[in-house]
Amino acid sequence: MSPVPAPASSKSGKVYLTSFRYEGKPAPGSAIFEWAYDKRGPDEFSVWFYNVKTGKLTKARDNWPTRVFGTGKGKGEVNVDPLVGVVGTYKIHLASAGGTTQSKEIFGTSKSFYVVASDFET
Repeated sequence: MSPVPAPASSKSGKVYLTSFRYEGKPAPGSAIFEWAYDKRGPDEFSVWFYNVKTGKLTKARDNWPTRVFGTGKGKGEVNVDPLVGVVGTYKIHLASAGGTTQSKEIFGTSKSFYVVASDFET
């Protein structure tokens, strides 16, 4: 799935979600993504699952280092374990690190993907 191009400007620069795919098998399901950043991009960002139906944000990982690969881009993977069995339609948000869910600046949003019961480890 292609990401929704949604870079947001911040005081320190930008982070862009450049590719995304969801793999439900083998359990637990995983969201695999890539990002790019500009030279003034933030040092860290957080990754969130966004439930499309309820609007609830669930943290997948906070404080992900932006420049871990040192090439202007990076890649990562988070599994669905933080969703604790809640099936539904989700999106991944790359957002500013720290703060509360209400104070997050969203840098990039994936297209919707579906999490089903068999995507969780039993």
